Amino acid sequence: MKKLFALILAALLLLGLCNAAWATDAASYSITINNADPGHTYQAYQIFTGDISGDYPNYVLSNIELGEGVSENFLPISVNGTDYATLEALTEALNTNNVDAFAKAASEKLGTPAASSTFVEGQYTIPLSQPGYYFVKETTANMPDGEAYTKFMVQVVGNVALEPKTATTTHEKKVQENEKYTENATSANAYQYGEGYNDVADYCIGDDVPFSLYSKVPDLTHYDRYLMVFHDKMDPGLTFNADSVEVIVGETHLINGTNYTVNTACDDGCTFEVRIHDLKAYSGQNVRVDFTAELNSSAVIGLDGNLNKSKLSFSNNPNNTGDGTTDGDTTTTPWDEVVVFTYELDVTKVDGTDNTLLKDAKFVLKNDKNQFATVDANGKLTGWVNSQEAATPLVSDENGRFKVSGLDDGTYSLIETKAPENYNKLANPITIVISANTSNGHAYSSTDSENPALTDLKVKVDNTEGTGNTATGIVKASVKNNKGAILPTTGGIGTTIFYVAGGVLVLLAVVLLVTKRRVGEGN
Repeated sequence: MKKLFALILAALLLLGLCNAAWATDAASYSITINNADPGHTYQAYQIFTGDISGDYPNYVLSNIELGEGVSENFLPISVNGTDYATLEALTEALNTNNVDAFAKAASEKLGTPAASSTFVEGQYTIPLSQPGYYFVKETTANMPDGEAYTKFMVQVVGNVALEPKTATTTHEKKVQENEKYTENATSANAYQYGEGYNDVADYCIGDDVPFSLYSKVPDLTHYDRYLMVFHDKMDPGLTFNADSVEVIVGETHLINGTNYTVNTACDDGCTFEVRIHDLKAYSGQNVRVDFTAELNSSAVIGLDGNLNKSKLSFSNNPNNTGDGTTDGDTTTTPWDEVVVFTYELDVTKVDGTDNTLLKDAKFVLKNDKNQFATVDANGKLTGWVNSQEAATPLVSDENGRFKVSGLDDGTYSLIETKAPENYNKLANPITIVISANTSNGHAYSSTDSENPALTDLKVKVDNTEGTGNTATGIVKASVKNNKGAILPTTGGIGTTIFYVAGGVLVLLAVVLLVTKRRVGEGN
C-alpha cells in the first residue's frame, strides 16, 4: 500500500497536475498556491487519510483510509469505465495511466471541504489539521474573463506549495494591408500573422478585406473535450463573406460542417461566430481563422474608420464536459479590435487665369491597374470597369466641384473627356497621389484617442501638394482649364480682306451684267 500510493503521487506530479515543494517542517500542514491574481477561491477535500511514516523528504502516508472530504457514495467509483466497489480494489488498479481519470471521477464525488483558501500577498493558503491525500478544487464563483479553472490532488505531510497549471489561452485579431506596410506586427504570443497583417489598413469601397483570428490550443491533458468559439462583430461598413471562412490548426485545414460551423444568426449581437467543436487532438497547436469582408457603400470616410472586433470563448473547466454545454464551462477573452480606413477625393475645376469656378467639365478616374471608376449619384465609389467608355462621367457642378469617396490611398489619373464651354480640354491626364500614414503595427484601440491610427493624410496633384484632413478623410485637388483661342479682329488684316475682296467681286459682276445688256440693246 505504501509503495502504491508513493507511485500515485509520482504519477500525479509527472502528469503536471501540480508542482509540489515539501517543507522541512512537517509539524504543521498547509497548501500554498502561488497565484498573484486576486479573486480566486480554492478548497481542499481530503480523499485519503492515514499515518505519516519515514523520514524527510521521503515521507510516506500509510494505513490508508477514505478521508473526510468524500461523499458517502464515493464507492463504488468508475475509473475509465471500470467500477471499483472497495478501497482495496481501487488502490490496486490505480497507476500512472489512469490517475488523471481517477482525479476526474473523484472530483464528482466530493463531500465537505476540509478548508478554504485565504489570499495574502500574491498567495493563497489552505491550512489543514491532518495529513492525507487532498483534492484541491478551484471554486471561484465569478471566474475573471480569460482565466481557467484548475484542479490538483496532492499528498500533504507538511507544508506544500503549488504552481497552478491552467489550460488558458489568448486571442488576437489582424487585418491585412494590401498596399503598404513597413513590417509585420510582432506577436507576444508567437502567432504567425502572415505578410502585411496588422491592426490598421485602408481599402477602396468594393474591395474584399482579408482578416485573421489567432489563438493557441493549450495543454489539454486534463480535458476530455475542448471547445473554441470565435465571436466577430463588424461595423455596418463591412459585409461578411460567409463562404470565405477557412480554419487552420497547426498544418491541418479543418472541414466546415464537420470540424467547425459558421453561424450568422448569433444571439449575442455578433455578426458571425466560428465554433470549433473539439480540439482535444490538437493540444499545443496554433489556431488561425481566415475570412474576408467587403468594404461596402456604408463605409465611414475618415478617422472613425470601419471597426471589426472579435473575442474568443473557450473551455476553462477540466471538471466539466469541456463542450460548452455546462454552465461555467467556458470563459471569454476581451475584445481585440482592428480598423479599415477609406478616403474621399474632392476636385474643384477652375479657370487657369482667375480661378473662376467652372461647371460642366467631364472627367473619368483611372487607378494604377488601368481600371476606371464607377460612382453613384452621391459620388460614392461603386466599382471599377476595364473600359473608359463604361466609366461614370465625373461632372463639375455649379461650384466647379465633383468628388469620389471610398478610395484607398495610392496613385490615380484624372482624364478630362469634355472641357467647359469656351475652354480647351486638357491634353494629358492629371496624376493624383493620395498618401495616408496608418500606424500598421499599432495596438489599435477605438477608445485610445491620444494614439490615432490615421496620423497623416496628403494629396499630390501632378507635382503640386494639396490638402488632406485626417478627421474627415478628405483630400482636395484643384484642376485648371485655359480658354480656347479666338481669331483676332484688330491689329491686322484679319477677316477684312475677305470682306473687301467679296465686295469687289460683287461690283465687277454688276458692271459686267450692265455692260452686257447695253451691248445687247445696241444690236
